[in-house]
Parts: sequence; C-alpha cells; structure tokens
Amino acid sequence: MKEDKLLHYGVTALQVALLLVLVVLEIMSGYKAGLAQHLYYKKIYYVSQYYQGAPLFLHGLMLLALTVFALKGCKRYAGKIFPSFYRYLILLVAFVIFFMLPVTRELNIYTHGLMVLQLSMVLEVARLMLSKVK
Repeated sequence: MKEDKLLHYGVTALQVALLLVLVVLEIMSGYKAGLAQHLYYKKIYYVSQYYQGAPLFLHGLMLLALTVFALKGCKRYAGKIFPSFYRYLILLVAFVIFFMLPVTRELNIYTHGLMVLQLSMVLEVARLMLSKVK
C-alpha cells in the first residue's frame, strides 16, 4: 500500500514539475533572447524531424498502443477503472488539443509540451500497470 501511494505521489510530482518547467521556459523565453532562439531552433528541428510524415504516424501508433495497455491494465483488475485511467484519458485529450490548436503551435515550447504530455501518458500507463487493487 505504501509503495502504491509513493508511486502515485512520485508520478504526480514529476508530471507537475515538468509542466512547471515548461511554463517557466515559456515565460523566460520572452525575456532571454538566447533561450528564445534555442527553443525556436529546437521547435523547428523537432517539428521537421518527429512530428511530420512517418514519425508522426509512429507517434499515433504509440498512442494507440498506450491506450490498449491502459485498457488491459483496467481489465486485469476485473474491469475496475482507476483514476489513473481517467488521468491518462485527460492527458490524451490534452495531447490531441495541444497538437491541433494553432495557438499552441506559436508557443516556443510547442514540441517540448508535446514531449512532456507523451511522457506523462507513459508514466500514467506505468502507474496503472504497477498499481495494486485494494
């Protein structure tokens, strides 16, 4: 039980810390030209390399596989749906919205936000697979 709570709070703390770092980076990029230039260069690089064409298709397959693993994690416990599964679905919707909205594409942290959301979804699936039923 203690390991389950420790896992729960650890994953949540890591997700919140990553999101806070992104917010701080976006705010600081408005004040520091070198940081803004670096984030812009990385955004262009990651969009051209990882978020177009075949790599984007692989990202979609990865999201589909993560969703299947999350569903299997729920079925493993006799169909009991955990709050982690709801968190995963919320993160999935946030990822799709973040990817599709033109407003978010203009942020300097656009690709970093996509990566953080993907990492958060992986952590939620891991938490779901490792959690124990009471």
